[in-house]
Amino acid sequence: MDADFNKTDMIGDRCKEINQASFDWALAHTDKDVKARYESLGEKMVMSPDRNTYNGGLWIIDPIFYTENDDKSEVDVASLAYRMSDSFPIGMFAGQHFCKILSPFKAMEWIYVDSLYAGRSLSSN
Repeated sequence: MDADFNKTDMIGDRCKEINQASFDWALAHTDKDVKARYESLGEKMVMSPDRNTYNGGLWIIDPIFYTENDDKSEVDVASLAYRMSDSFPIGMFAGQHFCKILSPFKAMEWIYVDSLYAGRSLSSN
């Protein structure tokens, strides 16, 4: 392949972009009344920059990171990114890029239920 790993994988936050797409899909497939409730009362889910790791062992065991801000108006979602350049010493892993991915269904569960726990009533409209 002629792809330049430094241009395709080392620039930007690819995991964040994928997680944002998962959340956008969930929001687009949410009932309009639920979406309105989330937008007015829910704790917002915000994608944060990738957390790069150079230890594959940590990437495997560490979960995606969910961090609430102090006023519980937002939860930041950050993925570990494990990027192995095309010159990685173990050839079978060269050029690979791993991310912890937010499931669209976890995002939907957040929109419908979990975002309403932070100081807000689940019975609110």
